[in-house]
Amino acid sequence: MRHAPPSWVEDAIFYQIFPDRFARSGKVKQLGRLEAWDAPPTSDGVKGGDLLGVIEHLDHLAELGVNALYLNPIFASAANHRYHTADFYSVDATLGGEAAFRTLLDACHARGMRVVIDGVFNHVGRGFFAFHDVLEKGPESRFLDWFEIEGFPLNAYGGGSPRYATWAGHASLPKLAVQNPEVREYLMGVAEHWARFGIDGWRLDTPEEIRVAGFWEELSARVKAVNPELYLVGEVWTDPSEWVGASARFDAVLGYWFGGRTLAFAAREHLDLEVCKTIDYPLKTPLDGVGYAEFIETLLGKLPEATRRAALNLDSSHDTPRLLTLVREDWASFVLCRMLLYCFVGAPCLYYGDEVGLTGGHDPGSRAAFPWQHPERWNQQALALHKSLGRLRREHVALRRGSYRRLSATASSLAFAREAPDQTLVVVANAGDSAEELALGTRVSAPLFVHGQVEVGADGVVRVGARSGAVLG
Repeated sequence: MRHAPPSWVEDAIFYQIFPDRFARSGKVKQLGRLEAWDAPPTSDGVKGGDLLGVIEHLDHLAELGVNALYLNPIFASAANHRYHTADFYSVDATLGGEAAFRTLLDACHARGMRVVIDGVFNHVGRGFFAFHDVLEKGPESRFLDWFEIEGFPLNAYGGGSPRYATWAGHASLPKLAVQNPEVREYLMGVAEHWARFGIDGWRLDTPEEIRVAGFWEELSARVKAVNPELYLVGEVWTDPSEWVGASARFDAVLGYWFGGRTLAFAAREHLDLEVCKTIDYPLKTPLDGVGYAEFIETLLGKLPEATRRAALNLDSSHDTPRLLTLVREDWASFVLCRMLLYCFVGAPCLYYGDEVGLTGGHDPGSRAAFPWQHPERWNQQALALHKSLGRLRREHVALRRGSYRRLSATASSLAFAREAPDQTLVVVANAGDSAEELALGTRVSAPLFVHGQVEVGADGVVRVGARSGAVLG
């Protein structure tokens, strides 16, 4: 059965939190050795961020206009990122356990904030109870058919082939045999349990790895039966049309397809293509305004209107280098990318720390701790930018729920309208090195947001300076 995407997503500004790196509350007992909060992040180090620490900074998020959180995995795990799940029914004790998560959910809901959590259903960690049983008992394990075992003895920790199916060749991530009805039902139960607990959505990891017929459709139907307004968003880096709309799988996918092309258009020669090689963005060369516009229209044309507005758009995350690093810390590129992110169809998602100018390459560089104790290090320009864009989106329904219409595209620029029944806003962006004059064929007035030089002439022609952009009323 096809469910419409939840309407609240259209009005959302998401904020992605990597729990171990966001904030320590000092209220959660931490065992073992912690990595220094201010030290450069490492692949295996644990810094001790917790969910009560998130609560302490909800005012900061509200000032950014944030009204929805996306949390990286919170379940028990030996890894700092918690994609190596040990127990799907237990919130990691290092984060404060289930009690802290309950407190966070209640605090967010009291403010009107939604909470979406990460679901990793394709694979587990070696400490997962069923895989541990296989390691202990070998061929006699009752959970043998929960995994795709190639032979014994297993090689879970040494070199060479692990002799079981894994995610991306990592022995630490045994792949679940989702085709097994018992495994499938176990995962359905996990999804339903946390839906009943009160989460507002699931961000579903690597869904393309699970090609079992009907799995995602069943999961969608079952969690929507618990809460029809629960949001399902898949981690899909490519064309989303297979996964949304009539497929009845997800409400939306992560908008990496949008973020990657926006970077290619807005950053131009400032885009660090060497850094980009470490991620799955298809960024080979800069993209001109016409190519950018055509790509957007092709993708939007494949999706129903409601699905377009439910997209979770982003240009930076725990799986990519930081935006400032991607654009070689070029301020104009950063602003144009963020302006387009906040003004495009779908909900924008801000990666924690981007609002204060954190930098960093690929994992682990992009997962530094938030410098709460050092506000003097914050990029105040970036903070003001995100507050301004958050306010702009919150105050203008056309940016949240309006349709998209291209007005103009040149080699260096793009202009488009966001149109709601009682409001139209026009977004102009010039990524080139010389000014352009754009006759948009629609009435525009004074800018609501400006970066660089943008002037509206008496004849309606908009003059957009080099590396400039604006939102016009």
